[in-house]
Amino acid sequence: MKKEKKASYKDYIDKNITNNAQSYKISTPLHYAGIIAKAMEPFWFFLGKMESEYYQPKLDEITVTKPVYVCGLARSGTTITLELLHHSNVFSSFTYQYYPFISFPLIWNKIVGTRGDSQAVERAHLDRIKVTAKSPEAIEEMIWMHFFPGRITDPDISSVLTENNSNPAFESFYKNSIRKMLLLGKKERYLAKGNYNLARIPYILKLYPDARFILLIREPEAHVASLMKQHYLFCKVANPRVLRYMKQIGHYEFGPHRIPPNYNSCQDAREIVKAWSENKEVEGWAHLWNNTYGFLHNTLSSFTNLSKNILLIRYEDLCSEPLEYAKKITDFCDIPFSEEVRNFAQKISAPDYYEAGFTEEEKKKIREITERTRSLFY
Repeated sequence: MKKEKKASYKDYIDKNITNNAQSYKISTPLHYAGIIAKAMEPFWFFLGKMESEYYQPKLDEITVTKPVYVCGLARSGTTITLELLHHSNVFSSFTYQYYPFISFPLIWNKIVGTRGDSQAVERAHLDRIKVTAKSPEAIEEMIWMHFFPGRITDPDISSVLTENNSNPAFESFYKNSIRKMLLLGKKERYLAKGNYNLARIPYILKLYPDARFILLIREPEAHVASLMKQHYLFCKVANPRVLRYMKQIGHYEFGPHRIPPNYNSCQDAREIVKAWSENKEVEGWAHLWNNTYGFLHNTLSSFTNLSKNILLIRYEDLCSEPLEYAKKITDFCDIPFSEEVRNFAQKISAPDYYEAGFTEEEKKKIREITERTRSLFY
């Protein structure tokens, strides 16, 4: 029997985008709350500081031990890894429900109450992952953006933070924010997904020397295809509410407002922007993959004593042997390989519902740009 040809990513999105329309709606109250939050951002962070001072005796009793950070270039499997760990019921995380007032979560939690008990829906990415308002999400990035302006929104400013960087105001606020999450969730461990944290590993380790980093990498051709699929999707649903939301939570990876991280090279970032502006999509994304994982390799090479802090996972391995790699992840994080984690891991599989549709010339271009860096990890 002849095997049915998979749809291209554009055809897949065009066909399914209407069915997933609910995921692209930002409610009117949430939309205007976002506008108010942005317009009065300094005040809300001042309120967050006041919240910390009020609760400081309780916060001081909380010790942050072995926080876990899931990082990687977008579309490398970071969300599925975050969800896997979330199902362990060991960790507290920032969740969708804390948007847009992430700076004072204890007060905001009293306001929103049980919001988030709604039925899970497939998230806007059309990638089979279902979420509710209480699902973990990478919105702690809003704190980083407030205290380090321009780091992910201006390609001429380096996104990199090292152990030599210092920002006492951020460090105090951030540490208290993590304690607040542990207090709210009544958990002892903190879990965060943040793709841009890949450029901050030494800085975070300065704050938390026992932190654990799970770093995800994916084969370049499939990774570029997934990034292009996502970019096409978010350009297609680029209504003003969605764009405002994405910018506000720090989603600059794709969509009409995409900006490549600057890994200490303005020239590299500008070349990617130039390629995209000239409609050289494949070339621009391939350079982004190469720059990201080239930088990661240099970071890992500079810190040879971090074996207990860093676990590198190849997306293909996670998808082909999910139980084995779920066990590696839980062991690395020093948490039980529970039945809940096992059940979630059994559902992990590689996407098989679309194909990239690259020409041979495009495949060759991806290999030319990424092969040297790829060989360092595969």
